[in-house]
Amino acid sequence: PAQLDCALILFLVAAHSLQARVNIEERLLRCPWWVRWPVYQAAVLSIAFLGVWLVSRNFIYFQF
Repeated sequence: PAQLDCALILFLVAAHSLQARVNIEERLLRCPWWVRWPVYQAAVLSIAFLGVWLVSRNFIYFQF
């Protein structure tokens, strides 16, 4: 789990620095549909997977 957390932080830092130089949304909209839709699907699946994974963690003060 710690490696995944570090990888996600690095991904967000890279995405933020890329967004500062290139408008990712505009560039993605210029791509053909067969490029955009797999990107959208990967984003939705990653949100669903990470959301389920993060929900499974117990709250630290649950037993108090």
